[in-house]
Amino acid sequence: MQPVKAQIVSAAISNIFQQVKVPEVHAGIIGNALTFADLRGVSTHGVRCVPNYARRFYHGSLNPTAQIQVLKETETTALVDGDNGLGHLVGVRCMEMAIAKAKQHGVGIVCSKNSNHFGVTSYFSMMAQEQGLIGAACSNASARLAPTGGKTAKYGNNPWAFAFPCRKGEIPLVVDMANSVVANSHIIIAKEKGEKIPLGWALDEDGTPTDDPNRVGTLLPFGGYKGYALSMVVEALAGALSGAGMGDGVGLYNSMTDGQNVGHFFMAIDITAFMETGTFSERLSDFLNDVKSSEPAEGSTQVLIPGEREYVTYLQRMKEGIPIEDTVLKDLIKLGEDLKINISL
Repeated sequence: MQPVKAQIVSAAISNIFQQVKVPEVHAGIIGNALTFADLRGVSTHGVRCVPNYARRFYHGSLNPTAQIQVLKETETTALVDGDNGLGHLVGVRCMEMAIAKAKQHGVGIVCSKNSNHFGVTSYFSMMAQEQGLIGAACSNASARLAPTGGKTAKYGNNPWAFAFPCRKGEIPLVVDMANSVVANSHIIIAKEKGEKIPLGWALDEDGTPTDDPNRVGTLLPFGGYKGYALSMVVEALAGALSGAGMGDGVGLYNSMTDGQNVGHFFMAIDITAFMETGTFSERLSDFLNDVKSSEPAEGSTQVLIPGEREYVTYLQRMKEGIPIEDTVLKDLIKLGEDLKINISL
């Protein structure tokens, strides 16, 4: 299939969600967020997610008309109840609040509970970065990883992201990662393609390393105990601080009966509370350019900064369109048949 223009992809996604009772404005937000993922090459969190989300809206495990509510608020902080809405909607509302607070008071921190999967974490941190602020976001998730030394899944592949404004026209510094060696979606894709996975990605139910995606019991954290420790930090900020579910208390991503009660954490920092934004951007850009000037090691052609590969992919796909995999198209067609809704992409 020929690549599809971003605006067409976003509009098609929005149309699908409107057909499962999501209000037009909210459906548009979801469409933009999922298209953002595919534009940056993070296809595991883009159009591929539409069938799961749509079915959850249809069956009621996601609230299509969520009324996001502020439970507690100060000048610089807020606690939000997502009303079992899709995490993209909750996340946008929370980061908008954090940005507004940061612009007025120097920093804004917003936590949310009673939410669900929110896709690409950098979508939210970059909302702040695009307005000249430093943005940070993290979320807990369904239990998929075992602690170092254990074999039972006790916590999620908790993602986190930071985004920093750089000199105009230069690549911004964006760090976005989860704490497993790979996202669980890569395991799902390997299953679909009938492929093996590399040893070191996951353990089977007996706690033994496996290369069979059908036998995966838990994912492994990157860097061993270091990835495990970072996941605990995210659990503390997004789960414990918000009052959301934690560990086994976070529902399943694909549940058709219950919400997940995921917790999120969002922060925006106004650089002018410390120095002029232009000065910060100049300093950071100069430093990153110096890092990139490092002589490539043997076997390497260039040095990339975090987020550069995604930035280049974004520019390319904005111009040429987004490639949609055949398996994703088949899933969308089946979604239309199952829910008796119109699918056009």
